[in-house]
Amino acid sequence: MPTPISSRVLAEWVQRPAGCSTVNYHRPTGKITRGSLPPDALTTYTADSFWEKAPLRAYFDYTNLCNLHCSHCITNSGPSADTSLELPTARVVELIQELGAMGVLEVQMSGGEPLVHHDWRDILSCVTMNGMNLILTTNGTRLNERNLTDLVKIGPLEVRVSFDGAKAMHDSIRGKGAYDRAITGITNLVASGIPTAARFTLVKGGEAELPALCDDLVKCGVRRLKVAIIKEAGRAAEGEGRALLRDGMPTFELSSRLKRLGDATGIDVQLSLDDFPVEVEESHDPKLRDAERPNCGAGFETCYISPRGDVLGCVTIPGMGFGNLMRRSFREVWESRVASEYRHKATNSGARRICDALNKTPQAIETSRMTLSLV
Repeated sequence: MPTPISSRVLAEWVQRPAGCSTVNYHRPTGKITRGSLPPDALTTYTADSFWEKAPLRAYFDYTNLCNLHCSHCITNSGPSADTSLELPTARVVELIQELGAMGVLEVQMSGGEPLVHHDWRDILSCVTMNGMNLILTTNGTRLNERNLTDLVKIGPLEVRVSFDGAKAMHDSIRGKGAYDRAITGITNLVASGIPTAARFTLVKGGEAELPALCDDLVKCGVRRLKVAIIKEAGRAAEGEGRALLRDGMPTFELSSRLKRLGDATGIDVQLSLDDFPVEVEESHDPKLRDAERPNCGAGFETCYISPRGDVLGCVTIPGMGFGNLMRRSFREVWESRVASEYRHKATNSGARRICDALNKTPQAIETSRMTLSLV
């Protein structure tokens, strides 16, 4: 029998409908199964408010403010970012509560730098207090003793620290001293006991940086490295980061080389299932979606919410917004006509990464921009 509604935060499993099947989500590990629960499953939570069309994971960036100015930033964040139109904290909290009520399983927050927002503690706490797992991505420079004490109380499923290479390359992209501060931060993070991962953005020439980075991560006690490639969005699409874009997609040979590096250093290398030509089991990349899905699931199992409240299938498809959340509910926007048109195009695109197909549709992008301007 399901546990009482107030006990979602204590349940081992969360069970919710998802399309034609039932998703069983193991909160301690973030893994999902379909159909029946394992025979040894303990406390399980479900609710009548859970909605089968709700995304399984929401990417929610609540600020574009950042203490660094990375040359490839996908969200154009930085110290001088205009925050005047960002959602107020009270609205962010309302939306998090709505996501929890409809059955979203995980909320992944980044930015900007999430730990520079003056209300980050209230925002992150709201996620875990509503029974959803929190995954936090940070540049690592603000992982000091005081902030980590508060993060331990919040209880994220995982905190990821971003890297672009070893010291020289990382600092050339993020600014002098950024690497040493990130290494100090991730060292503190491991010591705090919070589940820790390094997140590596693979840019042009970045493969050569990985052995030195892995050596440093091992010294810090890091045993998990998530690898994804740079995306043509934000400053990497129109500005200073274009020189970092790679030529073509990663190959099988590169995928194998990265896995061998992980084996040699004792690091679990998790390759993005959307970026590398590997199967689900080979990737070690825990995605909340059907293994059989022909595409990345953006706009289906996952969504992106911008600091201004724009809902997108993914941050890498900025021209195709579904609507804005300043005055509308998430469910209303998720079911909008624009969202339905997006899903139709995505389903028929034939692309594994939906952005590869839809970013090349100027008419659809312009139509979506007009829609966003009216909501």
